[in-house]
Amino acid sequence: MTEQVDPDSLIRPANTLYNTERIKRQIRSMLMHVFRDIADKIETANNTGSLRIIISLPVNIVIDGLPGINAQTEVYYHTVSSLKKKGYSVMIDIGKTATKLHVSWKQPVDEQRTKEQLIYLARHSVENAAAEASAETAPGPQANRTAEGPPTG
Repeated sequence: MTEQVDPDSLIRPANTLYNTERIKRQIRSMLMHVFRDIADKIETANNTGSLRIIISLPVNIVIDGLPGINAQTEVYYHTVSSLKKKGYSVMIDIGKTATKLHVSWKQPVDEQRTKEQLIYLARHSVENAAAEASAETAPGPQANRTAEGPPTG
């Protein structure tokens, strides 16, 4: 006895062909390569006193099962968003033949300490010393006193 098979059941639906786990692994692999390169360049720049880098990103990104523009978008998106989450300033310049990533960072600043230091410096500035000196020589209530009594002014 032969089994009756519906010919339509032989073809899988298109949405089941998309292998997300394989694509995610390939994206992760590409990101590991890109992130290692960025991390190395950031460390080198930071060790030499620089606060920014400009790095080339791959343009032709091949991930099986994803059109080039989608693969490129995935890698660029994850790269920029990861750096932003870590506190970097990031700008991307996507060109037809080259993509440049501009990454910068600030040194940590203790704002309260900086404010206190600025106040201290202001108290010891030439401008402040001149203002204090003129205040000491300016006529005040003492100048209007007579030898006999209270101010006359």
